Amino acid sequence: MPSEPDFRVISFQPHSGQGSGSARKYRRRKTHQKSKTGCLGCKVKRVKCDEARPSCSRCLRSNVWCNYTSDDSGSDSVSNPDEETSIVLGRKIQRFGTLGSSPAICGFDPDESQTPYGTPRIVLMHHFQHLFPELLMLDGAQVNPILSLGLCRPFLLDSILAVSASHLRVQSASKSSHRIAEHFQQALALKNFQGALTGPLDQQTADALILTAMFLNLLSFSSIEDESIEGSWAYSDHHDRLGWLSLSLGIKPLIYATETFRPDSILSWMFDSSDDEAKTFHGAWESMNLEGVPQHWLELVGLNPESTPDAKYFQTVRILSETTRLEPKPEYFFLYANMIGTLDVDFRFELERRDEAAMWLMGYWLGLLCRYDFWWCRKRVSRDYRGVCKKLQEMGVRNRPGADGVMWKKLMDDLETSPYWKGLRECGRVYGEM
Repeated sequence: MPSEPDFRVISFQPHSGQGSGSARKYRRRKTHQKSKTGCLGCKVKRVKCDEARPSCSRCLRSNVWCNYTSDDSGSDSVSNPDEETSIVLGRKIQRFGTLGSSPAICGFDPDESQTPYGTPRIVLMHHFQHLFPELLMLDGAQVNPILSLGLCRPFLLDSILAVSASHLRVQSASKSSHRIAEHFQQALALKNFQGALTGPLDQQTADALILTAMFLNLLSFSSIEDESIEGSWAYSDHHDRLGWLSLSLGIKPLIYATETFRPDSILSWMFDSSDDEAKTFHGAWESMNLEGVPQHWLELVGLNPESTPDAKYFQTVRILSETTRLEPKPEYFFLYANMIGTLDVDFRFELERRDEAAMWLMGYWLGLLCRYDFWWCRKRVSRDYRGVCKKLQEMGVRNRPGADGVMWKKLMDDLETSPYWKGLRECGRVYGEM
């Protein structure tokens, strides 16, 4: 009688003629000691790491940054933890300190040959660390956790590199290579982002999805190179002329879908920045009212002081009115962006058919954004704002008779002064003649 069950493993070969099968004795898998010193990427994927230095085999095959935590200790580790070599996206470089304390990438060879996909990824990674402080809307964020998360979630890394390429394109005299890299990395980010949306959620994926959505929105603004008004959606009939708006509208359901992960999110600074201490923007419904909203605004959208918060455009005009009085500081940018969260797909349809009320609301918000001079949004907001102003003028709204004409004269005066803080031209961002 055997001392243990005589298990058998049966395998079939259904495509070999009549089909055949074979059986072999079950062999217990050899036990192995779990590694506690593997690289960060392998730990996240829960796979065995061979702990090779400077890059493990898996990271080398995947062409990703192989990062070891600061408490790693191995026979092949470098003697000086403040100066170690790493593999970043397939290229050997010199790195000082760990990613958690200093992600600076040093030792890059500026003569590195160009790739078929534009500016090399190592250049983009290096540049992002210098660019990050210029992303003033991320004033409360730190670059280290974002880059670390990108190394674990490739779709986020792709969006980071696309933003870096976009900034290089905007700032450089020679744009071709950066433009190619921007489009290539953005395409990768979109493809992998869409795949991640259908997959399981965890804390890291939830944070990475929200960050990626933000960076993709940034790219939809920074992609503008033609500043002529005729290129604005207010004049264009292209089917995707409002694609940037669709991207913006997609952030709201994504935030709702990842709400359960918010307590431990690395993006707490962003959620905190979306409202003020008085909960003016996202407070209780019973405390919301239209006090302070100009009467001609209410007439435009068919509201009155007694309208309830669920009425169409109630939240939109309320938030626009609050934002008008808000100083355009970098840390208040997410407050300025709150208006987009009040819109839905139906609003896009209204813009596509050039509904006057929808155009004025969007134009006024774009005017408010003109108060900021961020490199990634200045061209789009200025062009589209001017496009709305000109289009409404051509529609003759100022010259209408009676009460309708009086209302529109006030509305156009408000629209034309919206880029200026407190309505005074010398106190706001000036883009020249609007």
